[in-house]
Order: sequence, then structure tokens, then C-alpha cells
Amino acid sequence: MKHANRALRLLTLFLCALMLVPLVCGINPGQSSADAASPIGNTVRVGLSVPELGTAVFLSSAISESGFSIGTYNGETFLPLFSTASTSLALFPDRNVQVNFKDDGTANGCALDNGNFGSYSIRTEQFYTDYQTARSAADKIDGFVAFVEGGFEVRYGSFATESDAQSAVAKAGHTVASPAKGGLVVADCNTGKRLLEYERSDMLALRAKDGGEVSLNNYSGRKSYLGFFAFSAPSYMKVINVLDLELYVKCVMANEIGTNVSVETRRVFSVLIRTVPMNRKHDKYGMDVCNTECCQVYLGTFRRDAENDAIVDSTKGEYITYQGTPINCLYHSSNGGASCSSVAAWGGTEIPYLTSVTLGENGDNPGEVWQYTFTKDELYAFLSGRNEFSGLAGSISDVTIDATDPYGSGYVTALSVTDRFGSKITVETSEVIRRALRFESANFTITYETNADILTADGVKEDSSVGGYLDANGVYHTFDSFEEYDIAGTDDKMSADRIVFDGVGTGHGVGLSSVGSEQLVGEGYSYRYIIAFYFRGTEISKV
Repeated sequence: MKHANRALRLLTLFLCALMLVPLVCGINPGQSSADAASPIGNTVRVGLSVPELGTAVFLSSAISESGFSIGTYNGETFLPLFSTASTSLALFPDRNVQVNFKDDGTANGCALDNGNFGSYSIRTEQFYTDYQTARSAADKIDGFVAFVEGGFEVRYGSFATESDAQSAVAKAGHTVASPAKGGLVVADCNTGKRLLEYERSDMLALRAKDGGEVSLNNYSGRKSYLGFFAFSAPSYMKVINVLDLELYVKCVMANEIGTNVSVETRRVFSVLIRTVPMNRKHDKYGMDVCNTECCQVYLGTFRRDAENDAIVDSTKGEYITYQGTPINCLYHSSNGGASCSSVAAWGGTEIPYLTSVTLGENGDNPGEVWQYTFTKDELYAFLSGRNEFSGLAGSISDVTIDATDPYGSGYVTALSVTDRFGSKITVETSEVIRRALRFESANFTITYETNADILTADGVKEDSSVGGYLDANGVYHTFDSFEEYDIAGTDDKMSADRIVFDGVGTGHGVGLSSVGSEQLVGEGYSYRYIIAFYFRGTEISKV
């Protein structure tokens, strides 16, 4: 059966997301399912900018045509404090900052000692229990409100140093307010003034006043999002988007799957996408998933469409469990016919639902079959720049496959490279090997070749590629290295001058294959069967 190759290419970006999960996020797919976190409820916490993961921005610029509702986030719910008619806000750490307000309502900024926002200010002597009263008092002195652990303060001024602020204190009872560790500033982009200073242990939160979309810049660029947003400033800005689980699935579907594959495969992926946040991989950072390939690429409402929304609705609340616990939901583009076991990919403890399953995928898909050819000098240049092979001291003598997936998929789990001085480096587990070689997958074989004159049946010499030689006894041997061998009946020697890696598949190969899913759909199987086929012993549960 032939697959819709072009359509399958559209899945590649999405499926790459899971290739890097254990490596970027520090997640071990080999962990026992009993160790997984309890499933989430009806909302998902998505990290848009996360200092702990190296994906943070210094300033977040938010736009909402309806204005904003501003409040706090206690890790569970949005607690409103006040609303503002301002349609554009900038949020940044409480430091000396230069903020540039643009004509389109957005802003950018950086830390700068002589910037337009100083980290020191002056606090008045009165304390307030509600925002509106504090706001009225602040407006009378051209000041701003600070929300601290005990309530609201009114402050004024903007100074780069404490001594500058101290010199500006003009009234008895007024004191210098120093920058708070982890504090953040909310500025009104329409006026260029400070709207709020936030100095609390819980997170500042905001959402569109009408509950609609908010345009927000983050590590992935500017996109529009639903739900609400929680902010903190441990160093750079940390931004978490909290939204309905089903909306999250629809947003991920729109950007990662599109509409060019079968409806049934999209049903499969709607369940897979919903399962990923169930394990709460980043719970220690106060979120369930991030928005990068580490978990799943999430770009808000970008490209969201009604067709995929309806497909998500058809599987509403469904996610995959093994013995009652959400699974580590892994998937990839293609595997050449048999999926790789998690043990082969990452080592660790066997996961019963992530062993190898065989389907015999359609090799007509061009993304499944690939080849790389190197001379020994080219191979040394190719490998020597990689950390895993940095110990190689000269040209390559041989490359050998020492072990493959114990479940029989063919994925290489131990690869040895020896240089001409005899130094040998062995790399283990298929995902480390794939990363080290930067191949499409770790499902490959190795052959050595050279060109030689071969007599045809007509007695004509023809330059042909050969993979072996005749020894002195006339016995044929295949090349297994770049070593030289004696040629039978002559004083000449013969050796391979190139190595060929022939591979199949794209991605880590663990779990579900998109090519395989399309093949099973073509054979008439449903999304439930396909999930059960790739994740043996699992069940579909409902939120």
C-alpha cells in the first residue's frame, strides 16, 4: 500500500518533539509507570518561558483589545484583584531596566543601570487593604501601587541607586523601597508608566478582561493564547499559560498535525497529545509541560481550525493508561517496520508497553530509507567534532555494530569506532548513537565497499562496486574494516575505501509510528486499535 508521503512529511516536526524528551528535560522513559505523577484535571499548565529550562525572556509584552484582569495565581486558580482598560502591558524583573515602547503596542527591554525604569522608589507611610483605594491615593501623587505580602502600598519615583532615592525623600515617614528579590514590574505600554509593582511569593496572573485571546511574546516568539497567564521573575521572566485541557489539545493538533493526514490518525494523535501532560513532567517547576520539542510544540491558537477541533471533540477526555497510570507517551515518524524498545533507546528498566512491535511499514515512503557514505578520512572529520568521539586520534580503522535492540527491531544499541592507533570508543543505547551520528534514526547496517574491475559474462572488464575480496585460497570475504588484504594470485593488496550506512526510519523509533498508523488506517483499523497495537497492554481512560 502506498502512503500519502507529502502528508506524512507534515507530521515530522511534531514527531521530533518526542525524540528529545528524555535528553532535554531530564525525563527517563525507563522509569516505572507506578512512579508517574497523578493525572491532571481539566486544565494544563504550559511553560511558555522558563528560566530553569533555558527558554526565558527578559520582558513579556501582552496585548488584549478588551483590557486585562489582573490577579494572583496560587498554583491552582486565578484570584482577581483589579481590572485595567489598558490594552497593552509590559512585565519585567524589578531591576534597573531600559524598556522601549513601540507604536504597535508591544515593548522590549533589557537590564540597564541608566535605563528608564529604576529599581528603587519611595514608599508612603500609609498601608491599604484593597487595590482601588491604593490606586486613588497613588494617582494624587503621580505614583503607583505595590502589592506586597501584607497588602497594598503607594510608592513614587524611579531611581537607579538607593542613595539617589534617599536624596529624593521629601516627607517625614516616607522611606526608600529597595528592589525585592523576585519582584516584578507591570508597566502600561500606552502611557509608559509603572502600573504595579509585585512583591509576593505567589505568582502575578493576568487574562483578557473578556476571557478572549491575549497576544504575548515568549521564547517561541509572539503568538496568541487563551486561558490565563502566571508570571514570576526569579531572574528572567517565567511565564506559564493555564488553559482548558481540551483547548490545549486543539492548539497542539492545529500546529503539529494539520489536516493532511487521515481523520483516524488525527484521532490517534488527539489521544496521544492529551496523554503527554498527564505525567506532569515539569511539576517541580510549577507546570505540567513546556511548549517546546522537549514535551510538545505549543504555539497557542496559531493555525487552529474547526476540522481538527471536531476530531478532538470526538475523543474528548480520552488518554492512555497502563494499570491505571498515564503512560509515557512516545511516538515518532517512521521505523522501517518494527518499533524500537525503550530499553534499546535509553537503557533503564523495561517498560512493558514500550517494547518492539512489528508491522512491516511501507518502504515506498522516502522518509523511511536513507543512506550515508564516507571515506575513512571523511568519517574521521565527520566524527571528530562530536563529544562522544572526541578521543579519536586519527583516521578510522573500523566501525562495528556490537549489539542491537534485544527485542529484534534492528536499532543499534552498541557501536564501536577504532582509529588507526588502536584507540576504541564504544557508544551505547540507540538514542545516544543517533544523536552522536546525527542520523535520521539508529536503525542502520554497515557495509564497506571499494571499486574494482570485474569481468562480466562477456569477458569485459567493468568498473564496479564490490564489498569484499578473494583470499589466497579463493574464498570470498566481505570487508569488515578499512584494513588491507592480499588479493589471491597477485602481490597486490585490496581494501575498502568507503563505509556505507544504510538506514530506515526517522526519529527515536519508540512507541507509535505515524507511517504505521496511516498504514493501519488504510487497512481499516480504528484509532483505538492502533493505540492498542503500539502500546501493548494499555487502556484508554477518560479524564
